[in-house]
Amino acid sequence: IHNREKELIAEYALSYIHDRDTIFMNSGTTIYQLLKLLNNRPINIVTNNILAYECCPHLGGELIYTGGTYSDLTKACHGDFATNVINQIYANLSILGVNGITAENGATTSNLQETIVNGKMVERCTGKVIIIADSSKIGKTHSFTSAQIQDIDILITGADADPEELRRIREKGVEIHQVSSALPMAL
Repeated sequence: IHNREKELIAEYALSYIHDRDTIFMNSGTTIYQLLKLLNNRPINIVTNNILAYECCPHLGGELIYTGGTYSDLTKACHGDFATNVINQIYANLSILGVNGITAENGATTSNLQETIVNGKMVERCTGKVIIIADSSKIGKTHSFTSAQIQDIDILITGADADPEELRRIREKGVEIHQVSSALPMAL
C-alpha cells in the first residue's frame, strides 16, 4: 500500500543524508525504500532492521546491527541487547518509520519492544530526528510512543496527508515536507 509514495518519501529523505554521517534507522516499509537508495554511500548505518544488508550489500561505510531478539513480524531486533548496543553509539541523524503520528501523541507504533529501540535512537541522536511516514499514518495513534512530538525535527510525508493534522504538527515546531507524484501534463 502507498508504495510509490513511500519511494518518493525515501528519495526526498536522501537530501538529509551526507557522506560520513552515522544514521540510526529502524524497520518498516518506508525505511526499506530508503535503505535501497543508500548502497555504495560512504555512511554508517546503525539499525535493528534485518533487511538492511539485502538493500545495501555494498555500503561505503559500516552497517552496524543492534542485534537482539528477532521479530519475524517487523523483521527487526529489539530487547535489552539491542538497546545496550544503541546506548554505546551517538548518531548525527535518526530516520524512523512509524505506524502513526499526531501533534498530541507524537510518533507511535503497535509494538512495545520496537518503541523502546526507537526511543533510544531518538535519545542518542545528536542531530536531526526525521520521521518518514506515508500519508495514511498522519493523524493515527497506535498503542506505544516512539517519540514525543517535541523530539521530532522533521516529518516527510505524502501530499494526501490530513492537512489539519499537519497544521497541528507544524504548530508544535516540526518542519513538514510533503512529496507528490504529480507530474505536469504534456500539452
